[in-house]
Amino acid sequence: MAQGFAKAGTPHDEAHSVASHDDTTATGTELETLTDGSNADSLHVHADTAGTDLTTKGDLHGYDTGQARIPVGTNNYVLTADSAQGLGLKWAAETEYIVFGETGDLEVKTGTHRFYLPYNVTIVEVEISVGTAPTGAAAIVDVNVNGTTIFTTQSNRPEIAISGFVDSSTTIEDDDHTDGQYLTVDVDQIGSTVAGADLTVVVRYEKT
Repeated sequence: MAQGFAKAGTPHDEAHSVASHDDTTATGTELETLTDGSNADSLHVHADTAGTDLTTKGDLHGYDTGQARIPVGTNNYVLTADSAQGLGLKWAAETEYIVFGETGDLEVKTGTHRFYLPYNVTIVEVEISVGTAPTGAAAIVDVNVNGTTIFTTQSNRPEIAISGFVDSSTTIEDDDHTDGQYLTVDVDQIGSTVAGADLTVVVRYEKT
């Protein structure tokens, strides 16, 4: 390829062609010789050997105190920034969520609104909140899959305390479910003086 390089202090318009060479050691021992016998400083670029530590399809190249391999993660996991990790990154399950909401005063009832799971999941958390706090008694909510509670131990259901606004539960015994099953939400108990109002239920899950 034609280049218009020349030594500093000797300007001219003669075109040069870079001679090919196989120097990949970045020592420059074969010099930067042009086809007409001229020389030019720092003209050639040596091969980049970074990334040669990768061994498996899907590996990534990272850095800690030096160049390092980030091994490919588990299927369906995503790469997440995490300063606690040596390389500052980790593979982790991606958390998604579905929101059930109902405006107005709480009522004890069996849920009829269904959300069908789009793939196999593990349910990891249920969080509930209200716009108006219950008084006189706590508000308790249950989540079902195909009509059966995911809280085998019913005391693990999320429960908004008297005058409280939010609660969550991660103790879910029946947590693994399959594509096509459906979720519903029941209101099992409400405040006895003030029922509570404007309920939001967030069900978080990970794709498996």
